[in-house]
Amino acid sequence: MTADQSDPVPGFARAFVATEGVLGVTGHRLDRLTPPDQEQLAILSRSLFARVHPACRLMSCLAEGADTITAEAWPADRGLLGLLPAGEAHWRANIAPVMDPARFDALIARAQVETLGQTPPVDWTALAMALVARVDRVLAIWDGAPGKPGGTGSVVAAARAAGKPVLHLRFDADGFTWVP
Repeated sequence: MTADQSDPVPGFARAFVATEGVLGVTGHRLDRLTPPDQEQLAILSRSLFARVHPACRLMSCLAEGADTITAEAWPADRGLLGLLPAGEAHWRANIAPVMDPARFDALIARAQVETLGQTPPVDWTALAMALVARVDRVLAIWDGAPGKPGGTGSVVAAARAAGKPVLHLRFDADGFTWVP
């Protein structure tokens, strides 16, 4: 907690979003987050994003889970950037079906969407590297494990290797913990 005990966002996390540029988000998929976890992540995200710099934009691959929860929490008056591996129709048919279609449509309508032009199957590693190349810093919502190629661990490793700051919102059996 911070000095204000009602504020769940520590000072180092608030400072992380207080600058302009592009903030990338990566994190666990929906199958790793229970409904209470999803609600807590939305609360934490809204609290963090309440301090976002007016010229900061959020880039998300809009995968169901941490990506979409944080994108939905992103302030409506700030830029939302979507990065999809293939066209919107492919994403809708292969990734978005686990989401409520109305939620996906609302995010697509809000976002400036870029597609990488991949053809199935999706190259998750290329998508991860494209995200890192386009952002100034990364918010990672995950357990800290290396994971599979192209997953959150890959995004974090690539961002750190490129000298880009990473804010880690650790998620495990104990819930969420901000890690500097």
